[in-house]
Amino acid sequence: MAMELEDLEVYQEANIIADEIWNIVLIWDYFQKPACRQGRDTIGKQIVKSFNRGLISDEKYSELKDKVYSLQKKLNGYIKFLRNNKPTGKQVN
Repeated sequence: MAMELEDLEVYQEANIIADEIWNIVLIWDYFQKPACRQGRDTIGKQIVKSFNRGLISDEKYSELKDKVYSLQKKLNGYIKFLRNNKPTGKQVN
């Protein structure tokens, strides 16, 4: 049985972090939201910008930074796994 995207821990964790960040962004003034909404910046860059502008506390910044760093390591591990386990092109039924 093939694993679904929603079953991947790294996918679930990414969604949790994205929801947490979006809940913070929702309380910002309209003019501070566009970069997040348009996806021009990476999540990490957006967190740093928010911290530098005083939009999030030191504690929340550290918490999000740690979560994103942990997710980054998991994503890199998953990418390595996929590279090392490329399909051979033969389908098994």
